Amino acid sequence: QLHEDKERKIRQLNILNEATLSLASETDFAGLCQKLTDHARFLVRSRAAVLILLHGGSHRIDKTFVSSGVDAETLDFRLQVTGRCADLLRAHEVLNLDAAALEEAQVDLPFCTPELRSVAAVPLVHGDAPLGILFALDKEGAEAFSREDEDLLVTFAFQAVLAIENARLHEHNRRLAVTDGLTGLLNHREFQNRLRAAIRRCIRYKRFFSLLMIDIDHFKTFNDTYGHPMGDRILQGLARVIRESIRDIDMAARYGGEEFVVILPETSYDHAVVVAERIRGKVFEKSFGQSLGKEEFYITVSIGISSFPDDSLNREELISKCDQALYFAKREGRNRVRRYDETLKAFIEKKEDHIEELLQDAKIKVMRDLAAAVDAKNLFTRGHTDEVVHYAVAVAKALKLPAPEIESLRIAGILHDIGTVSVPEEILNKPGPLTPEEQRIIQGHPQLGEMILRKASRLESIIPAILYHHERWDGTGYPNGLKGKEIPLLARILAVVEAYQAMVSDRPYRRRLSKEQALAELQKSAGTQFDPELVRTFVGLLA
Repeated sequence: QLHEDKERKIRQLNILNEATLSLASETDFAGLCQKLTDHARFLVRSRAAVLILLHGGSHRIDKTFVSSGVDAETLDFRLQVTGRCADLLRAHEVLNLDAAALEEAQVDLPFCTPELRSVAAVPLVHGDAPLGILFALDKEGAEAFSREDEDLLVTFAFQAVLAIENARLHEHNRRLAVTDGLTGLLNHREFQNRLRAAIRRCIRYKRFFSLLMIDIDHFKTFNDTYGHPMGDRILQGLARVIRESIRDIDMAARYGGEEFVVILPETSYDHAVVVAERIRGKVFEKSFGQSLGKEEFYITVSIGISSFPDDSLNREELISKCDQALYFAKREGRNRVRRYDETLKAFIEKKEDHIEELLQDAKIKVMRDLAAAVDAKNLFTRGHTDEVVHYAVAVAKALKLPAPEIESLRIAGILHDIGTVSVPEEILNKPGPLTPEEQRIIQGHPQLGEMILRKASRLESIIPAILYHHERWDGTGYPNGLKGKEIPLLARILAVVEAYQAMVSDRPYRRRLSKEQALAELQKSAGTQFDPELVRTFVGLLA
């Protein structure tokens, strides 16, 4: 008998040691808990084991795990731990009940299972905070669990608590690594990883998905008015709206600043529009001021949509096209949803030979949309056209030009870069220096613009301004090397204001200059690159 007892204890210690090592090596939380229940069953030779985890130190049941040996669906779990089991957590004691005792205590167990003969339970406590309870059900070959079984469960429970806390810490750190700290959504890096995975999966299985890009309208103005802490709370509120508006399989992330993105698996364009409109509508109707204890105010969002594989098979291009759809949503008045395939830029890509059809009408709206499509090709020139037009008209008025010339300059400013519609985006957005061949392609855009505009007879008067706005005062410009006042006046005005706008904007190859630095560069180049009189006029306006 002593020999058998010794052999049994050695076996139990070996099982306990193997179980402890196994738990220590498991960092996945759900996997750990499942291992824990299986090891407990094997350790004390019970028919089954059940692990109940509690929510935040309360007695409310959060998660349940069931070992093999019992069908989890037959266990009817209650919402919280009460009675004898609640006393167990408070007193840090062991519960050991045989069949007779179970008849009295059945209502106290946090689950129901038919024909239960015996049960042993140990609390899982970290410090003074209850984590859960580990149950062993029905001792094999005996009417009840022994004191030795109780001791084994207590020792195992101590190791289990350490393993659970370790797994929770690991899960918390892993969640922090992929989560935006402010909104709780995925961060930018994890979004890129998920997008790569989605593309690989869809290519392999010939599936599809859509991408939403969401931007808060006038968020900078809001921050300036209410302060950045309030702006952070708005971002958190928008993140909640997004989470409430999408499915569990959808992936929402903070892309950066006030921009959010959502990956919608197995979602076509039409269904993506429904989701986007749901988000836009909920934001539009929600009083953010009321929820933040301030005066009532509302925000709006603009949303762009692109779709895989319809718009692109490439990750960067898919994001870029979604961003361009968002850009058009903002240009069209904000608080709206736009699909990439509905934008004028998509139309130009598909029907580049038909641009002249858009220009026959010569309406400012059509021309502005066309200029927006050109701006959207270059990630670094968003809003470039509007700024150039604003400055050019201001200079023309300062020079007291006739109204027809001012109007011609306005249209020329809108369309001055239309020739870049045929320049590849990888050249326009190249971060490093251009090769000689790439420079020739870029420098050919004035002639391309001329070719496009000659097909619209009503716009012939603005062609010289567009064709020659890259000529230089000293005659070293392009395309024809015109010098001084050989260059048309409107082209000279465009040259000055476009150079200034380019200098105060970020470009792929350099950071933007300050206003003062840009004006100093203009004055330095007066008489060589630019008309000195026009430079003086422009500097005077901005001063």
